[in-house]
Amino acid sequence: MPTITVDLDDLRGLIGHGALSEEEIEGHLALVKGEIDGRAPEEGEAAVRIELQDTNRPDLWCPEGIARQIRAKLTGKIDRDYGSAFEAAPGEGLFIDADASLEKLRPVVGGFVVQGVTIDDAGLTGFVQTQEKLVDNYGRRRENVAIGIYDASRIAFPIRYAGVPRDGDVTFTPLGFEEAMTPGRVLEEHPKGKEHAHILDKGGKKADTVPMLIDAKGVVLSFPPVINSRELGEVKPGDDHLFVEATGHDAYAVTLALNILAANMVDRGGTIRRVTTRYPYDTGLGRETVAPQAFGRGQSATTTVRDVARFTGLDVDEAEVTTRLLEYGVTTEAKDGQVVATIPAWRADYLHSVDVVEDYAIARGFDAFEPILPEDWSPGKLAPETELEDHLRDRMIGFGFEEIISNLLSSRDRERVRMGLGAADAGSDAEDEGAQTPPGSPPPPGGQLVRIVNPMSETFSALRDWLIPSLLRVEAASAKALYPHRVFEAGEVAVADEKQNEGCRTEHRLAGLIAHASASFTDAHGALHLLMDDLGLGESYELVATADHPTFIPSRMGLVRAGKGDAARVVGFIGEVHPQVLDAWGIRAPVAVFEVVQDILGPIVRG
Repeated sequence: MPTITVDLDDLRGLIGHGALSEEEIEGHLALVKGEIDGRAPEEGEAAVRIELQDTNRPDLWCPEGIARQIRAKLTGKIDRDYGSAFEAAPGEGLFIDADASLEKLRPVVGGFVVQGVTIDDAGLTGFVQTQEKLVDNYGRRRENVAIGIYDASRIAFPIRYAGVPRDGDVTFTPLGFEEAMTPGRVLEEHPKGKEHAHILDKGGKKADTVPMLIDAKGVVLSFPPVINSRELGEVKPGDDHLFVEATGHDAYAVTLALNILAANMVDRGGTIRRVTTRYPYDTGLGRETVAPQAFGRGQSATTTVRDVARFTGLDVDEAEVTTRLLEYGVTTEAKDGQVVATIPAWRADYLHSVDVVEDYAIARGFDAFEPILPEDWSPGKLAPETELEDHLRDRMIGFGFEEIISNLLSSRDRERVRMGLGAADAGSDAEDEGAQTPPGSPPPPGGQLVRIVNPMSETFSALRDWLIPSLLRVEAASAKALYPHRVFEAGEVAVADEKQNEGCRTEHRLAGLIAHASASFTDAHGALHLLMDDLGLGESYELVATADHPTFIPSRMGLVRAGKGDAARVVGFIGEVHPQVLDAWGIRAPVAVFEVVQDILGPIVRG
């Protein structure tokens, strides 16, 4: 969980209540799911560490965000004019022009100019800390989002987001060094270059072209996502005219980071001038974007007063709900029992109507809920499904497999592209994915993938609908381990199903992988047979031929059918992974796999 250092005097100034005691401030930290985790004397007499228990709110990983949430509670409203920062006309002449060569390398860039706020030590320290938290956690150590800040008074617009040769004529002096260097030398000699070179040098292959921000006079601002230049990228206390930029791969992620920083600058008294970025390619937000902006992906949700009362157990009405949400910085429209909540531009964490209820509950205060002892007492026991899963785990370990535990969140690249099921540049499910997989049909996926509406990053933009990609990801990282490799996972997947809540259903599955120099269908079948025999299905299951599937070698896969007579069901699949799929994962040894659906297998086992 994120832990940040905050100067309490700076926080009091941002809240606007200088008389708040440390105890009162800590009491209000429940609004941000935070608590004081000790003092930080190395950062100042009034510095404390605040641990935050929420990774979905990057806007709270800074003193400005915490103060903003407390201030809304104390005043009962949004008491800053953020409108001009996100809605005013773009600044005249403030442009960033992106080169076509960056479309496949690092395609997205945006920025804004801020005036009217003089950066002091606390403000600069806070900005740098916020920058580091955003790029390390939300930006995945600069992979998805990197941020830079500059003295705008010395920058000549328009700025060019250029693709330049790694070892060409373009040189600059990076922060911390005294001599001009090519980007290639920076990557090889500068500490930050060595740390972040892997972002540009994919697969160990050095990138011939690298991104660079260069102003209209030809002066380098920075070499994103690595290091700023000394000429323009060194900000000092006392500067009052700043340029903030962010680069990355996802237009929404970059825009959200800029929105957070812009709101922070407004909270410190700054005036935002919006900057326009012009692209020769599409970014998902268009070929001409403006930052910051109040984009609309997942920014609002609708609930009902009845649901708020049902989920919280409290007696509420429209006025109560709208008042409390406004105290949490969320504007609402309520009519006839319906509540439409719109969150501000620096948040993008609404996924479901229940998120509105959560915001209401936090604003109301958890002390408003009275604990109730259960009226009925009964002994607890494991559900039959859990008992089966535990049994399967125990048997797989006994068969010599090692267990892995992977995220339910995944990406289209892992679930489809690397599995041979879609083009890398496909823009939507319709372009490379077919119909939904009906209940009771567990062949390898190829249908609609369950997507996240407002993902924080492309890496976690979808839900996995089979376990084999998770096993291959582990195998790809295990090349140095002695063969043979035998790994398995028992876990959940989410399969698209329009008849279910939120358009998908959860299935419990078990999958096994065997990899060595001569791994084959027979190896996977041997392990599967041991498992089925242990479950009492050794004589009532069979392998059934099926049409070829892109993930597997032709004629070396099949379906697993179990049960007797009319009760027989397809419970899974088995096969040898295609060499092209192994190449996509960087796996050197042959791989055989099997996967079964526990939800279908369980009733058959129980008879």
